[in-house]
Formats: sequence, C-alpha cells, structure tokens
Amino acid sequence: MVAISAMLLAGCRVNARVDITLASNGSGTVRTTLTFDRDAITRLGGLAGASRQIPLADLRGAGWNVSPWTAGAGSTATITLTHDYRDQADLARRLGDLVGPQGLLRDPRITRERDWFHARDGLAVVVDLRAPSSGIGSDKDLQARMRRAGLDPRTLDAQLSHELRAALHLTVVVRLPNGTERSDDATSGSLTTLSASQSTTDYDRMVKLGIAVALALLAGLFLLAASMSARRQRRRRTERVQAELLLDRDRAPLM
Repeated sequence: MVAISAMLLAGCRVNARVDITLASNGSGTVRTTLTFDRDAITRLGGLAGASRQIPLADLRGAGWNVSPWTAGAGSTATITLTHDYRDQADLARRLGDLVGPQGLLRDPRITRERDWFHARDGLAVVVDLRAPSSGIGSDKDLQARMRRAGLDPRTLDAQLSHELRAALHLTVVVRLPNGTERSDDATSGSLTTLSASQSTTDYDRMVKLGIAVALALLAGLFLLAASMSARRQRRRRTERVQAELLLDRDRAPLM
C-alpha cells in the first residue's frame, strides 16, 4: 500500500491517521483513514480513478473492511480501512498488512494486569519515520518485473523512498478501554514509542470484601461469646452439683 502510493503520488500529500483502540479483554480495532489532497486525487483521475488505481484487493482478502472513497473539503478524498484484532500478535499482523516490511508501525505491546482490586491496561507501538521505504528492496518479484521492463530497482527505490518521506504525513492514536488516548504527529526522521496506560481500583469490591470480613468477625465473636457462656453455665452446674453432694454428705447420720 505504501509503495504503490509513493509511485502514484510523488509530489502530492497523503495524510494517514491510524487509530488503535484497545478493549478490556485485550482485543481491539485498527482504523486507518487516508486523506489525499487535491493534486493527488486529480492525478488518480478523481474518486472513480482512485478506486481503480489504488490496489486494495490484498487488504480485502486479509479481512479488512474498506470504505468507499468519499469527497471532502478542498477537493480532497478519503478512504477508511478497518480491521479487528484478537491480541498482541494479531495486532502486529494487522500493522504489517498496512505498512508491509517498512516497519513504520511495529512492535505493538499490549499490557493487561488483573488482581482482586486493581486492573492495569496499556498499549504501545513504535512509530518509525527515520527512513520510510517504498518496499521495492524487499519485493523480489517486483524487482524482477522492473528489470524485465528495463528499470533499475535500486535507483527507483531510492527515488520513491525520497518522495514517500515528503508525501506521507502520519498521525497515530492509541486509545484505552476507559477512553484515555495518546497521539503522535510523526515527523520525517523521527522514532517514537507511543504509549498509554490506565490503572483502576475496584473500590466496590473492596467495600464488599470489607463488609464480608466484618460480618465474619462479628459471627466469630458471637460464636465465641456463646461458647464462653455455655462453658460458664456448665461450670456453674458442676459447682452446684458438687455443692449439693457435699451438703448431702454433711447431713448424713453418723450411726
């Protein structure tokens, strides 16, 4: 996707926004919005031309939901790509679908910690725009086809990678289950680890456990008091019986 955009849109501007949302169970959604400027969409032949020239069949085949092209302000055009992910490994695969081997977005980390009273969720991703590449250098099939067409893959890769650095403007947003979010407007040449975390305490559970412990203590005290009372009663009965026996012995006749 990135390589094709570089080839078609050299000298134009493409704004890409990637929203990564995390759910409380560790799954989530990746949503990518691409906005092409007027020059880009004109070069592509309008909305109909963009639908033909920007190849999205591979993404659809990988399960991505691809929206129709929509016109925006200033003769721009926008398309949205959405895919759910199951866990950290699946999120890494989805980011790979978007950027391929370039690694513009890589190494996602999902944190989920749970205990009796606390929960912690975290989401982080590396945003690397130090040297965005067209991807030609890693595509052997594409290189072979270029050579057959009389093109030098290395020269074209260097040229298109330069154009890509100028054309692509990337914003990445990570969003947590409670709505907390962090964003990064990545600039060319930058390397950033974008991360967000949240911690919550279940005070309701703490209160319920406190009440349960208090009730258990009260029940224990009642049982202890009842046991002590029963022992006192038994002791008094024993003492009374012993006293009656002594009295009967004193009253017995000597002859």
